[in-house]
Amino acid sequence: MGSRGSLGNGASNHLSQPRRNAQTLRQRSKAAETRKERRGWGSIYIMTHYTIKQLSAAVGITEAQIRRHIKNGYLKAEKIPGAKGYRVTARIARDWASKHFTVQLDG
Repeated sequence: MGSRGSLGNGASNHLSQPRRNAQTLRQRSKAAETRKERRGWGSIYIMTHYTIKQLSAAVGITEAQIRRHIKNGYLKAEKIPGAKGYRVTARIARDWASKHFTVQLDG
């Protein structure tokens, strides 16, 4: 066995690794929340367009149901060239959510 605390077979002991303290984990969590707010997920940010995934999370239905509403004409959405998926303006999304669901969207 070596004098550096190794297991002798080349593998390292997991106990010799430093443990991350709770303060470091809190700092990482706070940094992640800050990044989310910068991306527009905070309550301060006012949406101008919604994606299908954002509408799905806000209203509480699946993305397939939202696509079905777009296909059947209940929800007007537009394809933006060079972007993936559909975008729905905030005004149209608010009107649609209040008419078909008991949800008030912010923005």
